Amino acid sequence: MNTIGNKIKTLRESKNISKSELARKIEVSPAYITMLENGTKTNPSLEILNKISFALDIPLDKLVNSKEKPVKNLKFDIFELMSAKEREKELHHKGQSESKEINTSNKITGKFTFNEILSDINSPTHLLKNFFSVDTDSLTDEQIVEIMNAIRFTIKLKLEEFKRDKE
Repeated sequence: MNTIGNKIKTLRESKNISKSELARKIEVSPAYITMLENGTKTNPSLEILNKISFALDIPLDKLVNSKEKPVKNLKFDIFELMSAKEREKELHHKGQSESKEINTSNKITGKFTFNEILSDINSPTHLLKNFFSVDTDSLTDEQIVEIMNAIRFTIKLKLEEFKRDKE
């Protein structure tokens, strides 16, 4: 059963968007969309899922979460959709972050001033170093962009969860 592909196809068709148009919007080939929809490709990256939800103008949880599952399972659903490499990275990162002391500009409280946050947001490298204790010197620019996209994705998920809790 190809749930994610079926959802993409159903949502795409309900918005009268062709495969070619969706492919153009998310910067992939039309063949990739076909593979997703017919189940040949079953584990799209989080970045692709995020782009699809944006292109279809739908909340991300509507794309990755089924009606019969509660929102509480959303993180598990996303974890299942990750490729094996992404899951390994996530688990490795989680293990590292739990074993390290948070390295912040205010180590005692871990709280930041608005100006500290604002200055770090303007520089992804500073944000990763100061808020997440990431050794950015060992990362490529592409890896930093991937991490920032993951942060953006996580924030969008949390906002969707808050929105759903209000309903």
